[in-house]
Amino acid sequence: MDNRITKPRLSNFLAYEWLLILLTFALAILGWEVLFTVGKVKLTEGQAFYYYYDMNVSANDDGFRNYLGDTFSYDILEVRGEKIPSESIDVDVLTVKYSAKKLDAVFANGSLNEPDENGYRASRANTIVDAYEVLDFHSLYEMACDYLKGFLKTGESDYLIFSNLDTEKIEQCFYSRNGKDNRYRAGQISAKNELERIEKLCLEVKDFKKILEFDETLSAENSIFYRYTKYEQAYKTSYFEKDRENYKEEYDLQTEKCYGLKLDKLPNTSTSEFFRIGSNTDSKDIVLMAVEFLGENKDLQFESIAFINTVVRSFSSVL
Repeated sequence: MDNRITKPRLSNFLAYEWLLILLTFALAILGWEVLFTVGKVKLTEGQAFYYYYDMNVSANDDGFRNYLGDTFSYDILEVRGEKIPSESIDVDVLTVKYSAKKLDAVFANGSLNEPDENGYRASRANTIVDAYEVLDFHSLYEMACDYLKGFLKTGESDYLIFSNLDTEKIEQCFYSRNGKDNRYRAGQISAKNELERIEKLCLEVKDFKKILEFDETLSAENSIFYRYTKYEQAYKTSYFEKDRENYKEEYDLQTEKCYGLKLDKLPNTSTSEFFRIGSNTDSKDIVLMAVEFLGENKDLQFESIAFINTVVRSFSSVL
């Protein structure tokens, strides 16, 4: 049989089989895309940690990230730090990030503006607390404690001791959250990772408690926390009477809380090497805030505790 490939035969094949060739290529590309998509690790809500530098906050993010190390658990697959442009209009950029559920922490500008006609000195930090669900540190601590209580063995009460927690409950938590995760299917993660995550959380919550207790030993002047009563600024600076009335009602229901960490108040702090406002030579008026997680994967809300602890641990003598 003559099977030689000749120009006439090749021309005849292309003339009649071009559609088959194109279809073959298309199916090959589609198959590759399907394979890539199935095998790709998809970020679910909470598996990326987003922190931002507020307007006018200067930061050496590359240097700061060197300190993050093993801050986060195995379930945080991506960590992103981003600078909010100084020319952006008020909180619009943060609003977009917040709406997209991409706002976990922010290094806010807590410096006070010049007094307005009524003598009130507003600040960006106050604006952020009024606009978003910024977590006060005591509530964040209590939320983490309640979360760990859910894993307690019958008869145990100290949820900050890992050996008091029920490993079966922790493993069940892993399967309910990550049972369909491609990493689990590929054997890259297991319930052991979840046990390690919870054990680490116990230690982080203990350290966070130490930070809260340390501040209780300080005077109001030396406090390491930024304190504010939510909606105070919105109420006192609103232009329209109706808005003032609405904010006044909300403000009256609030109490002063600790909404952030003052970096310059940390003892023996070295934060000025990485964080500054404008032309300042130190980290004065920079406030680290944690934002309540809006997504469904609430288990990862407490990664912000580890983030705050890392800052305190790396740049002060508190821990």
